[in-house]
Amino acid sequence: MKLLLLFLVISTLICLSSCASLHENLSKKELEEAVRAKIDSRKYRIDLTPQAFTGEEGTNLYIPEYFQVCGDSIISCMIYDNPFPGSFPPKNYIQHMRSVKYGILDYKQTETRRGRIIVSFWYKIKYDEYDPYVLAKYKDRLVPLHYRLEFGKTPRVRVIQQNGYMVFGTLSL
Repeated sequence: MKLLLLFLVISTLICLSSCASLHENLSKKELEEAVRAKIDSRKYRIDLTPQAFTGEEGTNLYIPEYFQVCGDSIISCMIYDNPFPGSFPPKNYIQHMRSVKYGILDYKQTETRRGRIIVSFWYKIKYDEYDPYVLAKYKDRLVPLHYRLEFGKTPRVRVIQQNGYMVFGTLSL
């Protein structure tokens, strides 16, 4: 009796896993089309992998960041939009983060032979820190910030900033 019950449970699990894989194959194409449609509409949001900050007492704080492309503008809620003094964010920093709207300059969208979509653009941010090199180069304190977004067939996005700094994000569908 126990052997029969064990056989029934194993056969049910095998059947469910094969049915799930068939459903997953069907949804991959739909997922790819949804990602492509979202990028083509130029109305999408990318949630970046949270950055971790370690405090003096060994406490970790993960700060969520995102940016949202809306046609010819971008709504950004990043750490450089919400600077903080010192090396560790103050208490209730995340609750008081504000988004800032910028105008996108030179938006380009291309597709590779393998079907990846590459989006590149730049915009100018207000630079509030004191850096003599930056202040000498950009007297108006508006510093260009370049981005390159690499989309595949899933909502996972590779985000590369102008200095080669790469982070990963997720496209909201």
